[in-house]
Amino acid sequence: MTEQKVDYSKDRVLFVDDEVNILHSLERFLLHEPYQQRFVDSGQKALELLRQESFQVVVSDLRMPVMDGLTLLRTVKEEHPDILRMVLTGYTQVPQILATINSGEIYRYLTKPLNQPEEIITTLRQALDYQRLRRDRLELVENLEKRNTELEAALAEIKQLRGLLPICAYCKRVRDDKGYWEQIEAYVQKNSDASFSHGICPDCMRKHYPEIAKDMYGEKNGPDAEPGDVMS
Repeated sequence: MTEQKVDYSKDRVLFVDDEVNILHSLERFLLHEPYQQRFVDSGQKALELLRQESFQVVVSDLRMPVMDGLTLLRTVKEEHPDILRMVLTGYTQVPQILATINSGEIYRYLTKPLNQPEEIITTLRQALDYQRLRRDRLELVENLEKRNTELEAALAEIKQLRGLLPICAYCKRVRDDKGYWEQIEAYVQKNSDASFSHGICPDCMRKHYPEIAKDMYGEKNGPDAEPGDVMS
């Protein structure tokens, strides 16, 4: 079975580091990666860019002047909770970063010096894949919620007869919720799952077809008369 190729062309990653040589190294390592990349040298510039453009992942250096990496990423979490956050860090800072990862502030970290390009490439692709899975799951949940809403709306449209039903004392027509009068058969069929099979009750048979009623019911009168009843 052929493995389906993942399209990263619309994904975007933002890198933040006050050391320009680090940004140049990242740009060189990721030159042939299919996703879009932006590079800025301060937390302030990163926040400005994030408010103008959309990104799936932000990778920030930990130690930066004015605004350090954790402050930046916490701000990103508050303002853009859907963005995946990662840090660049030296080995001496790993314990602090692990605690931050465990608290849910960041997703992963990349260690400096940047001397393992394959590890960087793999980690970033894993981050984008994670984002894609999370996005697909969110879309699935939204679609399910939409279908549930549509189902509830459809069920609400299933009409039921309930409450007070205005009916004419003479012609026996009923009034619908729009004020129109109609035959009771039409109203019931339109507002329920019931259907009708027409017949003639014994009283109406005696009133409108007396000769036939005499043959059917004999001489017995009253609503309880049934075919074959004969007055003794």
